[in-house]
Amino acid sequence: MKNKKNLISGTFILLIYLAIGGFVWYTLNHLPKQNTKIIESSSIKSNSDILKLVKSEPKVRDATITSADVLYVSVVDDGTSRDGYASYICETIRGGSVNHVKVVKFGSINDPNKDNAYGIVLGESYCK
Repeated sequence: MKNKKNLISGTFILLIYLAIGGFVWYTLNHLPKQNTKIIESSSIKSNSDILKLVKSEPKVRDATITSADVLYVSVVDDGTSRDGYASYICETIRGGSVNHVKVVKFGSINDPNKDNAYGIVLGESYCK
């Protein structure tokens, strides 16, 4: 009787492990792949190409590139550091002339606490 109980318990545990493993395998193999916009360096030909690409990002409200090849990206401030987002933008525009990305708070050009002429810096990353 005891052996039958152990056999049933062992079989039940094995079935649970197989079900969990199957679920994890299915989830990992059937999740949609993240859509990234990383562009091959040969396709980025000018600053206008970079601006067009960056301005197509959902979070971006405006963007400009300075003569020093610094890309300023304006976004709504959600209270978080945007260093990671600046790094993502660097990767997205890899191959272009931009060497530094600064993410600034949208609408902060006239803010008395602005960091520079483009507004309050929320995050930044050096590219390349």
